[in-house]
Parts: sequence; structure tokens; C-alpha cells
Amino acid sequence: MTGPGTNVSQACAACKHQRRKCAPDCPLAPYFPPHRQAEFLNVHKLFGIRNIINAVKTVDPNQREIVVRSMIEEAELRVMDPVGGSCGMVKSLYDKCEQVKVELDMVFQQLAICRAKSKNVEVRRGVRSFYDNLMPRHPGNGALRPPRNNIEISKKTSVKNENDGVEALQIGVNEEKGAKKMRNIDINKESREIEENDLDKEDVKQ
Repeated sequence: MTGPGTNVSQACAACKHQRRKCAPDCPLAPYFPPHRQAEFLNVHKLFGIRNIINAVKTVDPNQREIVVRSMIEEAELRVMDPVGGSCGMVKSLYDKCEQVKVELDMVFQQLAICRAKSKNVEVRRGVRSFYDNLMPRHPGNGALRPPRNNIEISKKTSVKNENDGVEALQIGVNEEKGAKKMRNIDINKESREIEENDLDKEDVKQ
């Protein structure tokens, strides 16, 4: 209660726990009214009545409610976690933050991969569009066809290669004819030499 108490039923939670009358200037009455008995018991178990009163009296009046609220929350955390208390809660929140950071990094990595894939797709589309503009399509089936200049160049190259082949074949034939002619000349020369030798032998015998 916020006002002074005159009997046990009107005492604040702190005075009720101590089984004494609540004085008009009770420092804990504004913060532990009768209906907040459980909160006071938790704070009393953790800090003790003397430490609670000293904490309230040593701070500015406008800060006392904040101090009492902090003590109540810390006492409740100690009830939920007798070993860790508020430190356990802080550690739990820190671990959750670290887990969220890891998940966020994974999301950023996946996002980077998706952006890279999207960029590759755009590059491929650009290359395809570039070649489509260079290579016109057949009006019927839509297949790519080389430019007309390329077709003419290919035809000229093919004809030139054929002509070169014919010329090479003709040169080979002419060379073979020349070799045969030279062989015939050599044969005739050898025949004349043999005839001349035979005539010389006959003259010697005579």
C-alpha cells in the first residue's frame, strides 16, 4: 500500500512478512504493497531485508522505483535459474544472438549465390542476343544461318581449293610424262651405243 498502515492486515508486504506494524514512513511500502507478497519474498531471499532498505535509501527518490524493479526481476530470474540467474539469461540471449548472426550470414551467402546466378543468366542472354543479331535466322524454321558474305567466301574458297587440286594433279601428270620421255631417250642412247660397239667389233675382225 502507498499509505501508512495501522494494523497487520494493512501492512505492506515487507512489514507483513516481519509481522510488525507498517510505519507511515516505511521505505518499502510504495514498492511492495500487500498484493505483491510473492515478489517481496523472492527479493528478500536473494538480497535480505537490510540490503533492500539500503539500496532504496542510497539512491535518488526518482531512481528508487527503477532499483526495486531491477531487484525484483533479478530475483525472479534466480527463481527460474537458481545457478545462472540473470547471468544465465544474459548468456542465453547472447547465444541466441550468435545463432541469429550465423543464420544471417548463411542467408547473405545464399543471396550472393542467387545474385551471381542471375548475373550469369543475364550475361548468357546478352551473348545470345549479340549472336542472334549477328547471325540472321531462316524465315521458315528459325534456325541460325551465316551471313551471305560468309556463304560467298566459303564457295569461293571451295572452288579455289578444287582448282588448286586439279592444277597439282596436272603437274604430277606432266612430271610423269617428262620422266617417261627421259627414260625413252636413255634407252635409245644405250641402243645406239650397243650398235656402234657391234660395228666396231666387226671392223676389227675384218
